[in-house]
Amino acid sequence: MARQHPPADRLLRQRAALAQAVHEAVCTFAHDDGFGHCMLYTLAGYMLLSQIDGDSWHMQAGSASILADPPDGWWCYDASTPAALARGEFHCWLAQRGRDPERPAALVDFSTRHFHRMVDQMNAHGALSGGDHIPWTQTTEPPPFVWTDGEQSAWVHWQPLPELCRHLWVSVREDLLLYRPLLRLVTGRYRALVGR
Repeated sequence: MARQHPPADRLLRQRAALAQAVHEAVCTFAHDDGFGHCMLYTLAGYMLLSQIDGDSWHMQAGSASILADPPDGWWCYDASTPAALARGEFHCWLAQRGRDPERPAALVDFSTRHFHRMVDQMNAHGALSGGDHIPWTQTTEPPPFVWTDGEQSAWVHWQPLPELCRHLWVSVREDLLLYRPLLRLVTGRYRALVGR
């Protein structure tokens, strides 16, 4: 007789399968390891979660702070600067609409597996976090993804910026045909992982 998993265990396994499907689809689509493609992670996650949960998910873009040097060494992507959009200095993630319009029901970042490398490379290339060099001193690697119940994470804090969110949606709409293979990849990988 098959063991019955408690709902929390099933939920964690489903989230891990979603994250793995998104990662594999992004790597295949981008022909690399996924580094630097937070927008593709967000788009692939959005396409897959929209198939599963309907239209409760939306893509967000803006500033992000990553806890690189605990307890208070936060490395920041400040997307509020005037040239941030032109330079691609912003981060993307997903939010799920909740009952309270001021608070999302969930926040999901499928690209967190790359945070250590991102901080190291940005420091090496002189991209300073608010003028400070903040090294990676975490004793563990970041998780492959972060999924919260609408709260900020211990690893990353997100700050959506309306102008960047609009830009993200417009750019995806303009290049929708380009992203169709990503949809096929992420759907196929998820089905293979969950046995459907």
